[in-house]
Amino acid sequence: MAKSLLFPEFKMERDQSRCISCQVCVRQCANDVHVYDQGDDKVTSREEQCVGCQRCVTLCPTNAITVKKQEAGIRPNANWSTQHLRNL
Repeated sequence: MAKSLLFPEFKMERDQSRCISCQVCVRQCANDVHVYDQGDDKVTSREEQCVGCQRCVTLCPTNAITVKKQEAGIRPNANWSTQHLRNL
């Protein structure tokens, strides 16, 4: 998969002390944001694919996941919409 030049719109925070690697987030995510690594027995996240639906947060049995809007993303602009800036 090629690396995106767009800054991720959302920030994924996973509390590894709470995460039990149950893979609920992996199975429910339609955007393949969460990935399970069998070797490390860990779940990691690809933030650039997150659309902020919060399903993983809601379904996580241990409340280990938090999804927040990135502060350093695209700033509001009177002349250009967010979609126009992304298309550039």
